[in-house]
Amino acid sequence: MSKTQVLAKPARQKSSSLELGLGVRIRGLVMSIACASLLLCSGCSNPDAEYEAAFETDEIESFVEVLTKHPEHARAAAATARLGELRWHAASKAPDAETLEALLASHPQANFAEEAELLLDNLTWESATKAGAASPLHAYLERFPRGRHVEAARERLEELAWNEAIASDSGERLEEFLTSYPDTQHRTEAEQRIEDLAWGTAISSGSAEQLTAFAKRFPKTSRKQEIEYRIRELAKQEYVALFENDDVEALKAIDASTLDRDILEAFWWPPLLLAADTDASRIAAYLIENGADVNARGQDESTAMHLAARSGSLEVAKLLLENGGLVDAKVEKRASFIKVGEGGSLTHHTPAPTAKKGTPLHWAAYYNQPGMVAFLVEHGAAVNADDGYQTRPIHFAAQSGNLDLVKALVEAGANWDVEKEEYRSPQASPLHYASTSDVAEYFVADGAKVDMDSDLGQPIHAAAYFGHTEVLGYLLDKGASVDAECSWEVGALNSVKATPVWIAAFAGRPDMIDYLVEKGADLQYSTQRGGSLLHAAAMRGNGRTIEYLLEKGLPVESHTGFPHAHPMVQDWSDITPLGVAVHYRELEAVKALVAGGASVTAKFWGDWDPISLAERDESMQIVAYLREHR
Repeated sequence: MSKTQVLAKPARQKSSSLELGLGVRIRGLVMSIACASLLLCSGCSNPDAEYEAAFETDEIESFVEVLTKHPEHARAAAATARLGELRWHAASKAPDAETLEALLASHPQANFAEEAELLLDNLTWESATKAGAASPLHAYLERFPRGRHVEAARERLEELAWNEAIASDSGERLEEFLTSYPDTQHRTEAEQRIEDLAWGTAISSGSAEQLTAFAKRFPKTSRKQEIEYRIRELAKQEYVALFENDDVEALKAIDASTLDRDILEAFWWPPLLLAADTDASRIAAYLIENGADVNARGQDESTAMHLAARSGSLEVAKLLLENGGLVDAKVEKRASFIKVGEGGSLTHHTPAPTAKKGTPLHWAAYYNQPGMVAFLVEHGAAVNADDGYQTRPIHFAAQSGNLDLVKALVEAGANWDVEKEEYRSPQASPLHYASTSDVAEYFVADGAKVDMDSDLGQPIHAAAYFGHTEVLGYLLDKGASVDAECSWEVGALNSVKATPVWIAAFAGRPDMIDYLVEKGADLQYSTQRGGSLLHAAAMRGNGRTIEYLLEKGLPVESHTGFPHAHPMVQDWSDITPLGVAVHYRELEAVKALVAGGASVTAKFWGDWDPISLAERDESMQIVAYLREHR
C-alpha cells in the first residue's frame, strides 16, 4: 500500500460517518413528513400512526385529540395514563382545587391519584379555614370524610357554633349548641349562661311562679337563697298592695293562719301593724273584730300605734284607741342613736337620731306628722317622755324643721328647762337638733344658749356634723364661735377638743368645711391630742373629704396625735392619717391617702407602719393594697 493510499483512508472513513448521520436525519424527516401527511390526509385515517405521533410529541393536546378520535384503540389506555401523568405534572406546579378535582375524576386509578387527593385535601382545607364560615367546613367534611383535617374541621365548626350561640345571647341557641356538641369543652360555660339568661327572664317577669319554675329547672343553682328571698319579697309586695288598697274582701279569702305566718315572716309584724303602717283602716277594723291584739308587738317591739303614728293614719289610731291601744307604749329594744361610743363620743354617733325607740309621740314627731302629734297629745300622750337616751319628742320636732310642730309641742307642755339653765349637760338641747334657721331662732328666742356644751358639743358642732348650713350661719350671727372647741371625754384617758371644721371633716362634709373656712375657721386645726382634719376624715373613711383636704394643702404625712390609740402602744402622740385609716379598717381612706402620696412604710407608734398594723388587725384587703403600692 502506497503512502498516498494510507493517508487517504481516514478521509474516506470521515466521509462515511457524515453520510450516515445525514441519512438518519433525512429518514427521520421523511418519517415525520409521512406522519404529518397521514394526519393531514383528508378522508384517510391511520390510528396506529396517530397514536405513534401522539407519543412522539408527548403533549396534552395530542393525547386529547387522538383519544377523542380513537377511544377504542389498543393504545388508548396507555395514552390515557400518559395524558393523566402530563396533566398531573402541570397541575402540581400551580395546583388549584377545580383542576385537581377534574383530574381525579378522569384518572381515579392513576398512580398519582393518592398524592393528588392529598394535595386537594390540603387546598380545600386552606380555603375552608380562610372563609371563616361553617358551610365550607361542612363541604370539606362531606368531600373528605377521612381527610387529614377532619378533627380540626370539627373543632373549628364547634368554635364557630359556640361563638354564634354566645353572640346570640339566646338560651334556645345555646341549648341547640349543646345538643349538637354534647362533649364540648364549653359545656360548663354554656350551661351557666343558659341559667343566667333564664334567671334574667324569671326576675324580669316579677312572677313567683316563674321563679319556682326556674328552681325546678336548675335544681343545682347557687341562687336558691336568692330565689327564696325574691319569692318572699314578691309575696310581700302582693300583701303591701292588698293592704295599701285596703282590700278587705281579698284579705278575707286568705286563711287566717296563713296570713299571720306570711306577714310575720315578711315584715316581722302581725297583720294589724301592717294595716297601721299602710293606713288600711277597713282591714284594721276587720282584724280587730276577729280578735287581733291591738297592743301586739313586732320583733322590733313596735306596736300598731307606733306605726299609725309613723304613717299618720288617724283612722287606724282611733280604732286602736277605742279598742284599748296604748298611746304611750315604749319601744325599748334599740341601740342608742346618741350615746354609742365610749364616754358618749360624738365620733361614734350615727349621722342623725332615728325614732326606733320611744313612744308613738316620738315617732309622730320624728316623721313630721302634726295631725298624729295633736291626736296623741289630746289623748294623753306624755309630751316630755324620755326614750331612755335623753331624747324627747321636741328633739325630733326640732330635727324635722317644722316650726308649727315645735310650737304645738311646746304649747302642749313640752319643756327643756334643764338645757336652758345649764351651760354643760350630757343632754343635748333641741337647738342642737334644729335643722332650719326658723326653728333655731325660736329656741334662741325662748332662752337657748348658742354656746351650751353637751355630749354633742355646742349647737354649732351639731350643725356642722348634721350639715345644717343655714342653722350654722344663724348661730354664727348670734355669737357662736367658728373655732369653738367641743368639751367632752373620749374613753378614760383621752380628752378631745374639736372645732366645727374638725367635726365637718369627720362627718365627711367638704361643702361645710368650705363654708366654715369662709367664715374664718382654721383649716390647719388639730385637736388637743393632735388629730388634724385629715386624721378626722381618715377615721370615718371619707375618701372624697381626704381628696378635698389634700387639694387644700394639708400635709399627707403629718405625724400628730390621735385620741384612739392602739391598745398595745403607750405613745399616743405619733400617728399618720394613713395609720388612722388602717387602724379603723377604712380601705377607701387608705386608697385616697396613698393616691395623695402617703408613704406605706412611714413609722408611727415606735416601730409600727401601715402594713404591720394592717397585718396585726388581719385587714387582708388593706394589706394586699398596701403591698401592691409599697
